[in-house]
Amino acid sequence: MIILEIRKITDGELEEAAWLHRYAFGAWSDEKKEDWVAWLRPEDTIGLFDDGKLVSTVVVTPFQQSVRGVLKGMGGIGAVASYPEVRRKGYVRDLFRAAFADMRERGLPVSMLSAFKRSFYAQFGYAPANTSPLVKTSAKSLRSGLDLKMHDELSVERVRAVDAKDSFTEFVQDFCPARYHGFVLKRDISDAYWKLRNKDLVLALVKDKERVQGLARYRIKSVPTEIPGEGEQSIFVHEMYWRSLAARDALLRLFASHVDQMDNITFYVPFWELFEHWFPDANWSMHSWQAWAVRVTDAENALRGLPAQGPGRVVIGVADEFCDWNNGTLKLSAGDGKLAVEHVSTSADARFSIEGLSALVYGTIPLEEIEYMGWGEVRGASRQILQRWLPVQPIHNAFDF
Repeated sequence: MIILEIRKITDGELEEAAWLHRYAFGAWSDEKKEDWVAWLRPEDTIGLFDDGKLVSTVVVTPFQQSVRGVLKGMGGIGAVASYPEVRRKGYVRDLFRAAFADMRERGLPVSMLSAFKRSFYAQFGYAPANTSPLVKTSAKSLRSGLDLKMHDELSVERVRAVDAKDSFTEFVQDFCPARYHGFVLKRDISDAYWKLRNKDLVLALVKDKERVQGLARYRIKSVPTEIPGEGEQSIFVHEMYWRSLAARDALLRLFASHVDQMDNITFYVPFWELFEHWFPDANWSMHSWQAWAVRVTDAENALRGLPAQGPGRVVIGVADEFCDWNNGTLKLSAGDGKLAVEHVSTSADARFSIEGLSALVYGTIPLEEIEYMGWGEVRGASRQILQRWLPVQPIHNAFDF
């Protein structure tokens, strides 16, 4: 008789989980590498054991995420892995049930993941979200950036990213949640994981006296060519944020100064950023990077406190196959600019599947399309109220997990 067990792994099982991940993600190597276990924490890793052998995992990393400017606890899903002999047995489905219960217990009312295929995670209630694009141009296009004005009160400092954990985290925690919907923060990131995530990266800091006004985290790469001693050099800008246009231009001028050294440059930019204006002569190519998908794991606490423009009242019904605590009816009301939420037993003005509610909360899909997809049904004036409270809003996040 096969005995299945789902539980958190132990410290002694970290290496076993790392071997599973190496196999599942195409990085099998007989050489043991500390990188594979440096970021894993037993308290975040849920394993499924088949007759005592670890055969499937899902990692739920606790983050904070800006949802419409309000910080919510977020369960970041990663390392969803199974050995091939146990796939298509429903093991991952069972793991996600356990993961959602774990998120509720840990106070993580929303969740996000980077999907290898969004349709796969749709079966667990995840709604598609936009990706921020990677935009690339020839370094020769940057020459106009050398003419950008450098304000006297600003200075640019370059440091090794591995040595600048405090400078980076202080800036993004202070500035980014209010500006970038969907932005993910990790407040308790360990020094080991920080170094792993920032290995070989440069951090540029734009300062006004001692206050950071902008920063960019980037990598310089050189790919050898067939000609000995030559290679293609490039810059990949993972993140770039600024408090003022002057700080932004200081960063752009820094990158423009590489015009005679680099062959090309790539920026990861917010969906709405008008990057075409940065270097007027640039010929940009664009492609997507992370296939983000989002989910509400605790409807009441995900909705509570979100900004709500104008007064109103809407009663919504929620259906969630995986999270029984979400099933029921919630009354949403606003009078002070924030949503108040309470459980009620009255009839609903609108009904949503968990996919529809997740898309509505995050603003990833227009309400009209949510209804068209069969994820929701809204009656009367409630439609206008919900559109006013929870409009479409693209996300931006650069923390890959």
